[in-house]
Amino acid sequence: MEIASYCSYTVTCYNLYRKKIGNLLTKEVSKYQKELSTLNTKAKDIFDYILNIKSFNAEDFFNRRYNEQESKVLKHQFKANLYSKIIWIIGIINYNFIYVLFYSIGGFLAYKGFIDFGLVVGLYLMIDRLVNLLMGIPRMFSSLFEVVPKINRFYEILDLPESQEIKTFEEKIDESDVVIQLKNFNYFYQSGKKF
Repeated sequence: MEIASYCSYTVTCYNLYRKKIGNLLTKEVSKYQKELSTLNTKAKDIFDYILNIKSFNAEDFFNRRYNEQESKVLKHQFKANLYSKIIWIIGIINYNFIYVLFYSIGGFLAYKGFIDFGLVVGLYLMIDRLVNLLMGIPRMFSSLFEVVPKINRFYEILDLPESQEIKTFEEKIDESDVVIQLKNFNYFYQSGKKF
């Protein structure tokens, strides 16, 4: 009776910890997705405006901004991986407890002569397949906690309004639209000649 109560206690504790850490994992994956979107936006802006960035000698400024954003992304990714591994480790410990319990009870019963030791080995071969199947459950739970915010982010992106078309340089721009005109404007690259 004590063994059954101990088993139910460990399973209950595992489920409580799994849910609590799973919620933390879901939040971190959600933050990771948002920071990654911001990082991708900054990278796209840098590629789109690289000539302007170079002309104003602002490479260091944009590199710093990009690196700061990248460190935020990595911080959230590290935390998400940590929570995922904690869920996995708790699950492995919980399911390995089955082996400890089986060997303790089976060994005790075989030692006292209630059952044959061959029966314990035979039951071990049967239970081993079941435990291997159960060992996949912790990975499944951590994967579920990681997938939910990704799906939510996907639907958020689908719900965004479509972007407006942007005028390209190939289109003719009316001179009345020009607000600022630069004449005799000089600029140079950090390591180059003055133009």
